[in-house]
Amino acid sequence: FLLLAGIQTQIGNVEGVVRETTGGPLRGALIRLTTVRPGETRPTSFSATTDAQGRFRMMAPPATYTVTVQHEGYFGPTLYGIAQPVITTTLPVKSELVPPILNFTLTPFGTIAGRVLDSANRPAILVEVAAMQNRYSLGRVSLVQVGTATTNERGEYRITGLPSGEYV
Repeated sequence: FLLLAGIQTQIGNVEGVVRETTGGPLRGALIRLTTVRPGETRPTSFSATTDAQGRFRMMAPPATYTVTVQHEGYFGPTLYGIAQPVITTTLPVKSELVPPILNFTLTPFGTIAGRVLDSANRPAILVEVAAMQNRYSLGRVSLVQVGTATTNERGEYRITGLPSGEYV
């Protein structure tokens, strides 16, 4: 308990770990708690970043918060076949002496790279290459372009920022 100007205020602890899909710790992930408290119009927000072991810890007054977890170069879960840039969940924070340990897993972006040659086995220059995935909508499948690149003077291309999956 914290005593502020004669008013007793409870504080809850939030702690956890953020890992990569490989199981290793993810340093520098941003964790944000956001809530709109009774009688307030602007949201209250608390944030922390993970340390070298992927751990984070912060304090916040008891309330129900929206938790977002994100890191540049990583995706959260897939929703309707589309990788989400963040993990979002709801968390009730209580003034417990031993808070539960939260666990989050983020997936690193993928890359498709290669080389395009013409029929004479020479580099194909300035050729647009597209990464496409099957997506389902209303029971029908269609190919959707999810990334592109243009070949360089050696015929090489590199498409980055892709969620894991199968591509055409």
